Amino acid sequence: MKDQINVVIRVRPLNERELSSIDQDGNRYNTWVVNGNSISQKINTDNRSGTGLVYTFDQIYDMNVKTEDIYDGAVKDIIESTMNGINGTVFAYGQTSSGKTYTMYGDSKMPGLISIAVKKVFEHIRDKDVFVKDSTEQIVLGPQEVFSLLSKGEGNRHIGCTNMNERSSRAHTIFRMVIESGDTIADQDKYNKRLSESINDGNVFAGSVKISTLSFVDLAGSERVGHTGAEGARLREGAHINKSLLALGTVIGRLSENGVNSAHVPYRDSKLTRILQPSLGGNSKTSIICNITIAPQYMEDTISTLKFASRAKTITNMPEVNEELRGEALLRRLKKVQLLEKEVAEMQRMVSLKDDKTEENKKLE
Repeated sequence: MKDQINVVIRVRPLNERELSSIDQDGNRYNTWVVNGNSISQKINTDNRSGTGLVYTFDQIYDMNVKTEDIYDGAVKDIIESTMNGINGTVFAYGQTSSGKTYTMYGDSKMPGLISIAVKKVFEHIRDKDVFVKDSTEQIVLGPQEVFSLLSKGEGNRHIGCTNMNERSSRAHTIFRMVIESGDTIADQDKYNKRLSESINDGNVFAGSVKISTLSFVDLAGSERVGHTGAEGARLREGAHINKSLLALGTVIGRLSENGVNSAHVPYRDSKLTRILQPSLGGNSKTSIICNITIAPQYMEDTISTLKFASRAKTITNMPEVNEELRGEALLRRLKKVQLLEKEVAEMQRMVSLKDDKTEENKKLE
């Protein structure tokens, strides 16, 4: 089935540094105007005001919106689909210090999208026989186990200080869960491997396995040296980040122009685009949360993010249920196929007889 990528915008509140740079008359604060699901640039020249380009998206969340609201509007449907065997991807995009990591991971006062999603997955598991597996190939049976692994991953994450962000992510981060659901589990507390690896465990599991991948991608932010003041190692890190984001932008641009049927979509130009390939024009339901600031000094960065978002929302994916059949379920499917084949053969035989009779009648005439 066809499914367009869902693109939403989250506007970050202005920080103290940005507030202190606003003109006393407040005109610079009104650089951007949000009206429903559209955002436009307000242009002030010679005491006149006008409106620049208008960008429209699936949803625009202002500074006062909670992350739970973004989950309900942009992520909930994806989580529900992954519980039924359809791959899902959520990734945050935007300039450095625009609130991407906060949206994904949250803080002590407000949970991020990953925490909310993990809890929702296990709420579903309490009612269903579903196993969840993370990217380290470790079976986990509860949200606390997942959060422990997330904490370990956060410890390995590379962060650094720039003029724009004291805790700037210096690399992209991907959190991935493999969700598998099956028909029969005899003793899930003692079961310690994936359902899809249980082909010889007839006494434990027999039936169909739905396998989906749920990915949350926190992209490192695009950077301008004039804003970050990066030097040395930070400058080199920023260059690598920008290079991979440029490759992502090229893939998005090619897909938005020609779709997946384009002669060449350069997924292999970077590790990032190779990893995200199924989420961009492939077998996945995808939401992109583009984070922006309306601070006037970052006008060019905000426009760049909105242009990226506009291209991304034209991309169509082809998500489908990922299912493997085993045991009795496979036999049932085979029997159904055989029955359909017999019905088709019988219909063809009847059509052939009808054609023969028609020919005979023509000869008699």
